[in-house]
Amino acid sequence: MLLAFWILDALLQSTLGVGFGGALETDRVSGIFGDDNLKLGPVLAVLSPLPVLVALDRYGRRIAALVWLLAAIAVLLAGARGGWISFAVVTLALLWRVAATPRRFALGLMLCIIAATAAMSASYALSERFAGRVDRTLAAFDGTRAGLETALAYRASIWNTAIDMSLAHPINGVGVRAFRYDYIAHARADDQWLAMNPGQGAFHAHHWLLEVASETGAFGLACWIALMLVLWRDWRRWPRECRHTAAPYSIAMLAMLFPLNTHFAFYSSFWSNLYFWLLLVWIAHAAPARDERA
Repeated sequence: MLLAFWILDALLQSTLGVGFGGALETDRVSGIFGDDNLKLGPVLAVLSPLPVLVALDRYGRRIAALVWLLAAIAVLLAGARGGWISFAVVTLALLWRVAATPRRFALGLMLCIIAATAAMSASYALSERFAGRVDRTLAAFDGTRAGLETALAYRASIWNTAIDMSLAHPINGVGVRAFRYDYIAHARADDQWLAMNPGQGAFHAHHWLLEVASETGAFGLACWIALMLVLWRDWRRWPRECRHTAAPYSIAMLAMLFPLNTHFAFYSSFWSNLYFWLLLVWIAHAAPARDERA
């Protein structure tokens, strides 16, 4: 119900210019989070498997498809391109789960592409804010580094600096949340973030793997890899019923950690709290499996 309210509030704000989170005053729909906390797109994209799969189990595929479409529109209007990628990952995972055969998966994928294209076209025509973000994204294909930097919101410079920082501190990194303090020492002279934020640069790596590598080094990466392997091994032992009930959280964590994307600061209280909440609920669904083995 909470996520359904978020979706409806975002659609209301995009239509009327005001929602429960306040008036729309930025270049994207902010929803319940408000214009000073633009997190709606990525958060809603990551959590979207919950309402879609609940609707699927309770009301069938048509209602689930409607929930997916409304969530897709809200994520698109939220304007965060990282949220768009996360929602695409969620959509592929949902299709793979629902489709019983490769042919049905391909058909479902084609229908989703058509629906998403229609939603994007309508949003592009009706929302100047959305159109502006699409135009900035398309700048990546003009064949210049400047266009790529514009499309990536200058994150390429951050990622290069994060790699240099990781190589300079390979064992245990520069320390958790110390990225911002060591940025100047590793940034290039023409780094755009040095001009935008004099004396400091970027605050975090904007990619969770680069954040872990630069702030905790190879040791931190090894710990994360070990955790993923343990969780994967445990999940494979779960009975079918446990996997089914945990599926929304499995897909949500997959979207949250998908590497070909940009991310919030993972070691911040907000994003890490959301991840570990998903992880704890996911683990809780394994309780029946552990009881059976005991």
